[in-house]
Amino acid sequence: MKNTVKHSLLAAALVFALIPFSSLALADSSDGEGHYHCMGCHHGHEWKKHEFMDKLGLTPEQKQQFEAIRQDKHTQAEALMKSMFEKDRELRQYMASPDANEENALAKEKEISDIHEQMAQLHIQTRFKINAILTPEQREKMSQWRKEKMDRFEHRHAEWHSDRDESSEDKTPTSNIQSE
Repeated sequence: MKNTVKHSLLAAALVFALIPFSSLALADSSDGEGHYHCMGCHHGHEWKKHEFMDKLGLTPEQKQQFEAIRQDKHTQAEALMKSMFEKDRELRQYMASPDANEENALAKEKEISDIHEQMAQLHIQTRFKINAILTPEQREKMSQWRKEKMDRFEHRHAEWHSDRDESSEDKTPTSNIQSE
């Protein structure tokens, strides 16, 4: 059981670690008809994609290739997310059953973990497909952009942990308070 929980947490951490680097991260935002929406395609994120294309200096042909790759990833990721949400719902329903057993529950959790792994693989495959359409200069710009993005993420993460550590230091443990 501990390995499954550890595996699930690792898979979840991997997926969430990849989200900041993917303009195609999917949210649990069903429109009520079972369609899950790409965050990179709504709420003003579309302009960032075009700005990014312009910064790289993509040719019209490269832009078409990029869009085809992005659309393919979106389609695959949407199907994976839908499947993952369905499997998660099945697991929750199964766990609520008085007849649930550990072996079957772990098998259902493994299905969810496998989908997380497929999503991570899709992200990596997409990155390499995009790199394949870029010139060496564009790949260098992309690499620099990703490094800057990672640095910003790590800086925000460090600040968050620093704030959390400071707030926990402000609390006096009740076990150290001596009564008179």
